[in-house]
Amino acid sequence: METLVNKKSAAEYLGISTDTIRNWVRHGLIEERENLFSKKDLEQLKMKIESGEVERLNRRANKTKARNKFIPTEYIENIESVCNIEEITEYIICNHIKAAQAIFLLSINLFIRIGDIFFLNPDSLFEFQEKEYRRKGVQRHLSSWFNNISIGLGDYYNDKVQYLLKYDLPNEHDILGIIYQSIIHEGEKSNLGSYYTPKEVAENLIIGDIKEDSLVLDPCCGTGRFLLNFSKYISNPENIYGFDIDRNAVEIAKTNLLLKYHTIDFTPNVFHLNTLVMNDSSKLFNEKINYNSYFDIISTNPPWGAKYERSILKKIRSKFPQINSRESFSFFICQSYKMLKDNGKMSFVLPESISNVRTHADIREFILKNTTISNIEILGKKFKNVLSSVITMRMIKSKPKDNEITVIREKKQYSVKQDSFLANSNYLFDIYVDEITRDIFKKIDSCNSVTLRNNAGWALGIVTGDNKKILEDEKNEKNEPIYRGPDVNRFRLSEPSSFIKFNPNAFQQVAPADKYRAKEKLIYKFISSDLVFAYDNEGSLTLNSANILIPEIKNYHIYVILGFLNSELYNFYFKKKFNTIKILRGHIEQLPFPILNDTDREDLLSCVEKNLQEQEYLEILNNIVYDIFNITNEERVHIKTCLKKS
Repeated sequence: METLVNKKSAAEYLGISTDTIRNWVRHGLIEERENLFSKKDLEQLKMKIESGEVERLNRRANKTKARNKFIPTEYIENIESVCNIEEITEYIICNHIKAAQAIFLLSINLFIRIGDIFFLNPDSLFEFQEKEYRRKGVQRHLSSWFNNISIGLGDYYNDKVQYLLKYDLPNEHDILGIIYQSIIHEGEKSNLGSYYTPKEVAENLIIGDIKEDSLVLDPCCGTGRFLLNFSKYISNPENIYGFDIDRNAVEIAKTNLLLKYHTIDFTPNVFHLNTLVMNDSSKLFNEKINYNSYFDIISTNPPWGAKYERSILKKIRSKFPQINSRESFSFFICQSYKMLKDNGKMSFVLPESISNVRTHADIREFILKNTTISNIEILGKKFKNVLSSVITMRMIKSKPKDNEITVIREKKQYSVKQDSFLANSNYLFDIYVDEITRDIFKKIDSCNSVTLRNNAGWALGIVTGDNKKILEDEKNEKNEPIYRGPDVNRFRLSEPSSFIKFNPNAFQQVAPADKYRAKEKLIYKFISSDLVFAYDNEGSLTLNSANILIPEIKNYHIYVILGFLNSELYNFYFKKKFNTIKILRGHIEQLPFPILNDTDREDLLSCVEKNLQEQEYLEILNNIVYDIFNITNEERVHIKTCLKKS
């Protein structure tokens, strides 16, 4: 039976005020059922808070509402093509031609160019007479597509049609896909989680895996970037399969394969469907085919953060109960695993967050226990208008046996044992860890220690909803200081530059007042690649760029926690483990704090007290922490070198 709790209990569980709960209900972040809340929904929301996702959801400029368009230059091979693409894109938009109809006409353009269509009578353009087609596969494809988009002769056989049919399209690997990406709204892409893959990323992901007779699939194929890469190795196009939820993209992918295999008459195996809810033993496409355990190779760039209707999401979750995060790329990994033959290979383009964000521990556990990871490559930021860093991952459908993973970064590579990921908290993929770093980690992790998990109070900074209106530049009798991320330095806060009247009911998001008014607390920068913690004993308020930690480890002075968190060693450990520009609670909770002897405790305590007075003792503090963990001089040089580069 589902567990329900009241508003007060929900607020306490999430570490926010009841006012914020009401605000989040109003904005649809959580569902209220007759003044009660589902404990399962609260757990999901708590993971989103800890991963920083709620901050994104709270932004007024929600990306799903964006109406801008852009040309995906990372998808273009020849820079000379950009002007032509801008011209044809602008023509389509300015003349209010629907995307499906524009792409359909441009497809005919390309088939005419290669001699697949030879109109004997221009008036028969949309009659699809077999005698006017060199290949029946092309005729069937265009006829079926035309019926789906309902183009009427009276409306479309005009100058606009002629312009699109005769336009000299640039020679690009997937020119239709580029134009389609350029004319659909950014918000539509965000809802679909759809950003197409640069050519070199897709090519490198499948090199060496495909044999000429392999059965291959891209389960979210878009306009066919991966399908075209498959075609370089496979002579029979009927061995290539693609599925996608976007009908326009599916039609483009079919066109691309027909253009690629221009000497063969065939019907492309590209289907318009939701891969995640198709029946595992489906016979929708071929009476002889069961797609469960069917493919030799699956390679794709799955949607990230795609939005699903509630009824569809319910079906997906019932099919993949092990995925609590509801993340679309996690669902696709599990579904691809089902469709792959034993010892078959699958490879994915994924956000780097899959490797280290606590929310994705579910899919990391699935991957580690069910597949052999052969390769992870760190690519950085590869998609225009997408801030996430990217990795690629190759896996084999086989139980891992003492497997070593090759990690590639900036053309350098090193090996990591897959078992070491299994041993990490939340199955963390610490992919930035080389051999000497791993030795350092062993020293830190092997100490008798305690963590802040269940041993601390936490609070998010205030989200006012309108800083310009609510914040004030000068101190007066009615307001008080409020600190931002840039005001937080190691050990101490800067002089405040903003002031606020504390009225929780007026704020968009606020923690319980007792968190801000704690007798002692630590304030830390939220958006930062470095650990930066300051001490506060004045009950200070913070904005959402500065969050709050109240340590509650028994017999552990708050100064000692502050010293470790501001030390060089812990900064190095944090950066290498998580490689993030957000200091997330879930990551801080994984840091180990050693059980100290009296001498080390007093030395650290005394040094932190001096740093609170004057920041001239940081190097002394660093050496104390290094000594506690027996870090060698060689390892200290390695740490300092790595931190300088980061």
